Formats: sequence, C-alpha cells, structure tokens
Amino acid sequence: MMEVERTTPSRSMKLRLWSARNLITRISMAVSTIGMFGMMATTCFDVALRLSINKSFLGVYEVQEAVLMYVTLFGLAYAYGTGQGIIRVEMFYMRLGKKARLAADATVLILILALFAFLAYSAAIATYEDIIIGEYRHGMVHFPLWPLKLSEALSSLLIVTLVSLDIWGMIRREFKSVLEKRGETG
Repeated sequence: MMEVERTTPSRSMKLRLWSARNLITRISMAVSTIGMFGMMATTCFDVALRLSINKSFLGVYEVQEAVLMYVTLFGLAYAYGTGQGIIRVEMFYMRLGKKARLAADATVLILILALFAFLAYSAAIATYEDIIIGEYRHGMVHFPLWPLKLSEALSSLLIVTLVSLDIWGMIRREFKSVLEKRGETG
C-alpha cells in the first residue's frame, strides 16, 4: 500500500498569503466597502424619510461628502494594491524594449512615491493643525475635519507602503536576474 505524504503549507507560503501588500489591500477594501454601504444606507434612509413624512434627513449631504472622501482615498489604495491603479497607454508601453519598460515603470513608481509621500506629509500637518485649532465643517451638521484629513494621511501612507514594496520587489528581481546572468545564484 502506498503512503500518501501529507504536506503542510510552508512558512513562506503562509507569509505570502498574509503579506503586507495583501493586508493593506484588504484594509483598504474594507474601509471603502463599509463607506459605500454607509452612503447607500444614508441615501435610502433619506429617501424613505422624504417619501413617508416629507422631511429630509438633516445633514445627509455633509455626511456623504465626508464618507465619499474615505471611499475615494481608500478605494485608490485598494485599486493600486490589486494592480489596477496605474493607467498607462499599452500600445506605447508594449512597443518599448525591456530596459525602457523597466525605466518607465521605475520612473512612474518614483513619481507616485514622491507625490503620495508629500500628500501624506501635508495631510498629517493639516490634521495636527485642525486638532489644535478645532476646525469644524460648517453646514447642517457640525463635525470636526481632522478625521477626514487623518484618513487622507493614512490612505496616502498605505499607497506609499505599497509603492515602496513594488520598488523593493523590482530591485530584488533585477538584482536576482543580474546574479543569474553571472552564474552567482545561491
């Protein structure tokens, strides 16, 4: 009788399943999904109130503006994390040679990294200033603005982390291919 060898997932496989990239992508998806559900629920509640008692839910537009910011920014991090975040012209890109494609990818990643690092820094400073000043959103509902600016900083940091992981992976792949060409793999 032949014995069937039981295999357990290796440690590296477990680490790949719960890598930082997957965790960031899942967090971004959860925040944006909950925000979208919240927007739909407040809209339905507002419509039901208007149809039943002919009065609107006060502050629904202000709340939806705030939630839309969460949905957009964390949705952007999710789109980048799943590989759908960079738009490029494929006809032009595919005509480039391997080195030119690598240079184009590196340039785009460095520009994205710089942009979102600056955005995260600016949003963190704005969050700190809003906490100190106590700035509020003016409208039907008054709520503090610092949570919105903090979400901007956090989502930008998530994107910076994802781009940094991509740059690190690109460097590792290129270094590995150079070593393979030299015959120094180990």
